[in-house]
Amino acid sequence: MQFYAKSGPGAAAGAGAAGALRVRAAVRRSWSLAWTPAGAPRVLVLALPLAAVAAGVLRLAVQAALPLRPVVRELLEPATGNSFAVYYAGILAPVVVGVLVTAALVLPVACTAFAVLHGRLRPPVRRG
Repeated sequence: MQFYAKSGPGAAAGAGAAGALRVRAAVRRSWSLAWTPAGAPRVLVLALPLAAVAAGVLRLAVQAALPLRPVVRELLEPATGNSFAVYYAGILAPVVVGVLVTAALVLPVACTAFAVLHGRLRPPVRRG
């Protein structure tokens, strides 16, 4: 299975650079960059603090969204009449908000950090 970049006036400039690199070949190349004696510690040193930040942001976002529980219950009770579903919707509402806020805040930072790391893990280009 191969993925090709679109060509024509609507194609993104970076899409042509990817070429016809197969998915498995791309994953293999990524693993070969990351799991080297220099790459693996760098990936772990970057991933562990990002995971801790994500967990902290999730905890804070869920705690900040806890006042949504009674609001969701008050809105859904007359609409559904199902107290069981309303109770669990009230429990899940802050968690859903927390996950969405965490994704919006942490993913851009994590993706940028891993992109920078990927650029530093690339082997030097040999010319000539």
